[in-house]
Amino acid sequence: MFLVFLHRLLPRSSKANVYPGRHRRPVDVMPSRPTCWSFLATSLLVLAMAAVGGQALAQAGTGNWMEPVNLSRSGVASDPVLVSVPDGTLRVLWWDSFEGLMVSDGTIQVVPEPTGTEEAQPGGGWSDATAAPILVPERVVRAGQETIVPLPIQVMPRIVGDAAGRAHAFWLGKADEETGEQPLLTSRLAPNQTTWSDPLTLASSATALDAAADVSGTLQVAYVLPVASGTSPSGLYFRRSADGGATWSAPTPIYLSRYLRLLPGDSLCLTAGDANNLAVTWQDPRQGQTLVARSTDGGATWEPPRPLLLSDSTPLGSQVVAVPGQARRWLQSLPGEADSRLAASSTGDGLTLSLWDGERWARMKHLYPDLRDAETGMALRLDDLHLAFAAPTPGQEEAVGSLAVVGTDPQGDLWVTGIEIPVLTDLLGVTSGPSAPGQAAIQSGPANLSRSGAASDPAIVAGPDGSLHAFWWDQFDGLMVADGEVSVSRVT
Repeated sequence: MFLVFLHRLLPRSSKANVYPGRHRRPVDVMPSRPTCWSFLATSLLVLAMAAVGGQALAQAGTGNWMEPVNLSRSGVASDPVLVSVPDGTLRVLWWDSFEGLMVSDGTIQVVPEPTGTEEAQPGGGWSDATAAPILVPERVVRAGQETIVPLPIQVMPRIVGDAAGRAHAFWLGKADEETGEQPLLTSRLAPNQTTWSDPLTLASSATALDAAADVSGTLQVAYVLPVASGTSPSGLYFRRSADGGATWSAPTPIYLSRYLRLLPGDSLCLTAGDANNLAVTWQDPRQGQTLVARSTDGGATWEPPRPLLLSDSTPLGSQVVAVPGQARRWLQSLPGEADSRLAASSTGDGLTLSLWDGERWARMKHLYPDLRDAETGMALRLDDLHLAFAAPTPGQEEAVGSLAVVGTDPQGDLWVTGIEIPVLTDLLGVTSGPSAPGQAAIQSGPANLSRSGAASDPAIVAGPDGSLHAFWWDQFDGLMVADGEVSVSRVT
């Protein structure tokens, strides 16, 4: 079953200019329409449409973004990752198809924009792109003799950052020539360093995997063991590290099933809200539905998996439960708002902002950065956006942090930019007082568009930008229209 919501609905009258032809005239009142049609149409509008957020669908032309910085200058960059360091520094890691794993360090320094201008703000200093390969000992034959040499891995690993600013990489190693099994390996990189630690084997064989770090810095990894190993049956397992990846707990089973070995490598998502609350989601290979398993004791025990529900979108620490195939939503606490959280996620070439008011998702907004290349003056479009919340750098006493955004342009270069958190909250209309006049009401259920008792003949027209326009007839006011957007959620 699907729940369909049409939000940002602002009814307005189109009483004039509704008839085709050269001569236009106001719509006549038609009192002869049956009352039952009015009731039915009003009911349809109430049941089919809901106001989840009352904000505009896009924000373009804003000058609050910092000047974008080209980090790669290579034309072959992909798979960017952001790691936040406590001192406000950011580390951007990405894959270069010729040089492998690369890294650059810098800061998000957004200066408040003077009123009335639309110029981008200074971007701060960023280091030159530097190779940071992860070396793995491998047996090679040289001059007729077999020897062990360190060779860089040839895939972009799954990288997560911890509270200390360390980057942790997880990947599947080289397949065994006889069994085809691939080990699960991990390595860590300290801030300001480009040399990774010696790889550590977490599992002798694995397929799908995901890793996360909670707000305290504890690392967790979930992975699928495709074949039985010793006394461990095939299934989904979990391990954690409380010392920055130096040592790891023993494997804990989450769900034992040989069917899970059919999962593709990127079809598993692990969410770590805090040291205790964890969630793992995956697409069931047999039923095709998304399942979730939760733990409330730091991964020591796990609840039986169940279908993912709408209630699972409740904020979990610093994140919202991640779902395979969807962008992760990162959370940031808002100054002066005790239970409010700002959620940000990527939509390819744009961002989706959401506000959690402590009980529900109260507002939503789509934001498309308006950026320009400082060298050419040309408009800059970034895809595959990745996000991270950056702490204010030392000396920015009044700053409250920024949202850092990194993405690739169509030419294969990697760019970084950022925007202050207060700007995002302003875009969402976060205020301590009542809603501004004319602002759509924030509701968690269906929205009554007409509120007149005289509505009939509803119709919905889709616009090219994904927006929807709902039309209906009002017995007294004539043709009416409301604009909105559809959100679809699966309920099982």
